[in-house]
Amino acid sequence: MISYAIAILLIISPGEKPNSLYPYATLIESAAFYLELMDKREYSYFFQRDQEFSTDLRALHVRWECVKNAPSLKEAALLPDLESCNTVLRFNRSYEEGIRQFLVLYPDNAKAQDALAETVRCYQIWDAMRDAQQTYYSPVIRRQALEKVRHTMGEDYANYPPFVPLRYFWRG
Repeated sequence: MISYAIAILLIISPGEKPNSLYPYATLIESAAFYLELMDKREYSYFFQRDQEFSTDLRALHVRWECVKNAPSLKEAALLPDLESCNTVLRFNRSYEEGIRQFLVLYPDNAKAQDALAETVRCYQIWDAMRDAQQTYYSPVIRRQALEKVRHTMGEDYANYPPFVPLRYFWRG
């Protein structure tokens, strides 16, 4: 157990990294997996050669610095599933295309320009939610997407943003 704690400290501590602790590479990989810095697919890329040990350890530390305050991947379960995100994003792009066509005819229309800007913002949020669900992305990319979602939406994942800015829809 103490060796596992040392492996975590080696990853998260700043400064120079040891040149070789190669016998502990598997333990460090397990710690990186636990910290959601890498997934099992990456095991074949890290700590394969003793002379690259400190470089690989520094790479894990850089990943740690990128996501140390980001939400855990478990929080992705609180977001809409991948298929729902893709459906929303397709609708958003279709709506955006309609606004762009309108702006060709009326380029100075301020409401249409505002609607376009808001539509792009909605897309960015939903795109980050989709990225958080992409299991083939690295855990770091997914956690960065979750950080963007949390920064935009706050801690309340239950109140999803609209697909598009609804206030620009006409009421009949």
